[in-house]
Formats: sequence, C-alpha cells, structure tokens
Amino acid sequence: MKRRWAPGVRLWAAAAAVGLLAASCATDDADTGEAQGEGTETAASATGEPSGDPQHGGSITVALEAETVGWSPWQDNWANAGSLVSTAVYDRLGGRDEDGQVRPALAESITPNDDFTVYTVVLREGVEFHDGEPLDADAVAANLAKHREPGSSTAAAVAPIEDVVVEDALTVRIELNQPHVAFADALVGPAGAMVSPASIDAETVSREPVGTGPFVFESWQRDQELVVTRNENYWRDDLPYLDEIVFRPIPDEEARIQSLFSDDVQMMQSLRQSIVAQAREREDDFNLYEHLGNNAGGAIYNLARPPLDDVRVRRAIAHSIDQDEVISVLGGTGITPPAKGLFTSESPWYVDEIEDVWFDEDLDAAQESYDDYVNDPDRSDGKGTGEPVEFTVDTPPDPSLLETAAVYQAQLGRVGFEVDIRTVEQAVHISQAVGDPPDFIGDFDAKFWRLGQEADPDWMVSWFSPGSPTNFTNIESQELVDTLLEARRTPDFEERRELYNEVMRIFAEEVPFTLTGYTATVLATHPGVFGVDDWEFPDGSMGNGASEAVTAWHSVWLDE
Repeated sequence: MKRRWAPGVRLWAAAAAVGLLAASCATDDADTGEAQGEGTETAASATGEPSGDPQHGGSITVALEAETVGWSPWQDNWANAGSLVSTAVYDRLGGRDEDGQVRPALAESITPNDDFTVYTVVLREGVEFHDGEPLDADAVAANLAKHREPGSSTAAAVAPIEDVVVEDALTVRIELNQPHVAFADALVGPAGAMVSPASIDAETVSREPVGTGPFVFESWQRDQELVVTRNENYWRDDLPYLDEIVFRPIPDEEARIQSLFSDDVQMMQSLRQSIVAQAREREDDFNLYEHLGNNAGGAIYNLARPPLDDVRVRRAIAHSIDQDEVISVLGGTGITPPAKGLFTSESPWYVDEIEDVWFDEDLDAAQESYDDYVNDPDRSDGKGTGEPVEFTVDTPPDPSLLETAAVYQAQLGRVGFEVDIRTVEQAVHISQAVGDPPDFIGDFDAKFWRLGQEADPDWMVSWFSPGSPTNFTNIESQELVDTLLEARRTPDFEERRELYNEVMRIFAEEVPFTLTGYTATVLATHPGVFGVDDWEFPDGSMGNGASEAVTAWHSVWLDE
C-alpha cells in the first residue's frame, strides 16, 4: 500500500486565537483579525486501503534518529526523537489542530482573560496518571512549579507566570506578570506534559516517566530500546489501539532506513533529505508521512567564546556558506529550498523583505570581515595579527553530517578559516550546548543544529534570552529581547508579524546561527500501519498529523 503525502507546510493562526480555546468552540472567522492558514499537505493516490475499522492489538517497533538523555519535561531537552517517544507517555494540556491553532487536549478548556494576563485551565474529569493518582488542579500546579524552578530547561517558557492558583479540584488559574498572547502555546510543549506528582516527589521522572498518556512506561535500556505498553485505564474510551510500542534509537541514517526495508522495524523517523529521497524510491511499498515547515538545518555559534564572540568572524562564516552545495551534499536538491530566516515563504509569519537582508554567499564580503578581524591587534582570540582563525564544529556521527562538516570546512577555508571537526553523540551534543547552571554557557565553539518550530514564534524568547538554558548561542541583545517581548504583548497579527520580521533582521545582523536549507521530515511505515496522521482531539477536530516527524500514538493501529 502507498499513502504518500506531499511535503507540506503546517500553517497556524495568530496567537490571539487562544481566546477560542474552549473545547466546544472553534471558528475560522476572518473578522477576528487573525491570519488563517490552510495546510498544504495533499494525499497522492494509494494502492490500498485498510481492510476495515481500526483494530486493537499488536506491537510495532519504531526506529528513532537518536537516543534521548532522559524523560523529564523540565530537565531534559527533547529533540524530535525524544518528542516522538514522549507523546506516548505524556498527554499535553493542549495540542495543535490541522490549521496549527492551539486546542484543549488533556484540558477541557484553556481560556485567557481580555488582556491576556490570566489563563484559566479547566481539566477533564476522571483522568488518572499511570500510577492511579488523579490528574487534578494540584497536580497541574505541582508540574508548573517544577518548570518554574531556576535551572529548568523550560524556565523561560513559563517565566511570565506570577502565580498559579488552584480554584477548585479541576480548575487552575495561571496569573502572568505581563500580557502574553501566546502563553497557551507553552501548554502544548514540554510545560504542558503532565507528570505524576508521586514521581516528581520520588525524583524518578527522568528515567521512569509516569504520565497520563495512552501508553505506560515499561522499560528502558539506554541506546538499545525503550518499551511502552497499552494504558488499560486511558481516559479516552476505546483507545489506544496498539498493545505495545518498542522505540529503538538507530543514529546511523542508512542503517535506520534499511531496518524498515528489511522489516526489522515497522516505522522509521528521519529528518535527513537524503533519507526522504530514498524513502520516496520505495513509496509503492511503504506509507510516507512527509512534512516541510519552519525548521531549518544549520549551525549555532557560541557567542560567549572567542573567536565566535566577534560578529566579524560570524559574518565571514555566513558569507562563506553556499547553501545549495550543502543541500546537495545532504541529498536535498529538489526536496528542500535554501533558508532565508526561520519562516518558509509559505508561512503566514514570513515577510519577503527578509530576502534583502539575509546573508548569502559573498566571498568578497566574507574576506573583508575575516581580514578585519585577523588584522585587529586586539582580536578576541588573543592571537597575533595575520594568524588564521581557528574553531571547532561539533556534529553527531551521521555520515551525511560528516560530509556536510567537510563541506563547511572547505567553504570556510576559502577565506582562511581553519576548522576542526569533532564527532559527538547526540545526547552529549545537546548537553554540551546547554552547559551547566547557573550560567549555562555551553562547552563548544560551533555545533550543527536544527532551528525553528511549528509553534507560535514566541518560542524564540526561550532560545534567545540571556540566562535561559535553551539560549544555546548565548546571544545577549537587548534589542532582540525587547522586540520579542513586544511581540508577546501584541494581539494584532499584522503587528506581530512585523515584529518577528524585525527579529529576523536582528539575526541577519548578529549572526548567532547560520542556516542551510529547511528540514524535510518523514515518518515511513509498513503498509499495515495506520492512524499516523489522522488523529483527532476529544472534540473530533483533526490534529496536525505527523508534523515534524512526531505523531499522537493513541490513534495508531495495525491492520493485520
């Protein structure tokens, strides 16, 4: 069977849509002043269909792109592989529908007041954690308290919270210290993943996750497999369908896709263009769920460490990079376009003026910036004038990324850079970027990284605010922070759009990162696996499918 989905861009409405989050309420009213988007994913012809209605039972093995350091939503940073596993164990208070709008999921409603300074969360009745404890307002308050602790990886996302008030057994009032039109978006991410208070108290969350999700954590052998089993007391009637899911990290991209082709696994996740291309070559034999959105590959730079603390060095790097060549090496020609900022041209947040300011390959400009730094007697790296600029690029041990690192090395060498390549396992790669409390200054020069999300652009406050554990670049720009916070307070979509365009301009000036093409993602499955992209919210609204190679596991089933 083939159920091939063309690459699409998930569009979302302006954050002012959070005023429509009551579970019984949804609208596409153009008079709201929001920007409504239609998803561009379309189904191609299929060679077969399910034999009938969804069936219960069965086990599938899923090949992940990497291992995850742990399962604490406030302690461990989750890349796409970690997010894919986490949705099996943890339900979120909210989720995104097929138009990208935030809707209640584990919550029955999430409602802001008129000036977006208070959000009231009403929970569903009868929901239990895997350990039998009830999901109530006290549990939500306990979870948010962990996210608010100093050093939490999600601290910046919940920093606007002034107080969390338990109004009754199922109602929580979240009071903010400033207007925040996109706060509900935080409840879709890790801060909305509800963890059992008992496991919080036992401090076992990172290694033994206990949530309310459709599957219960069974076992974890790091770098080998993580097993979850059906939650027999799941709060959604008749769900989930599968008895068991086995998650297996296979960092080598070629080995991972071959494990699907050889039937060692029944689902494979990839965020590599070359693997998307290989999967397409076998599209008559497998179901492909592709996505292309506001996520781009590239490199982040440690602005707290010489020589990358000097913008002249970073601009020289930016103007040395030929995106088309990098995309070609990654096998993405014809699949992914070069990136101009963090929004694709199909995104409602995109403003075409960014084309005029975003850095392109320009060796004359690169050489000028490089020479200006090299010949400065007070250059930050302490070397003498005329000596070459040296730094190290870290990359996970994926062959395509190692090839990409060699291209970086050659491209930057044209103007005089001497670049070393360091191979680092994924979990270490992330922990090095985060660094240690209290300053969270990462131990690296440059790292290959993915930047961007399908979330509301407010996520950038966490990533680019001084002191945040997720400010991986360690950028300190008051202009940037002020612009992001102004966007956070602005309910009008067009005004917010212009503010985020200004953010892209600041990035083009400061160069805390460079981009090399938007990220194509795919979940590829055996033909008998269904429900990957057509999951629903409790109110029957369609979810956002397999966006960014992550799905909602409650709807996945086997047709055997």
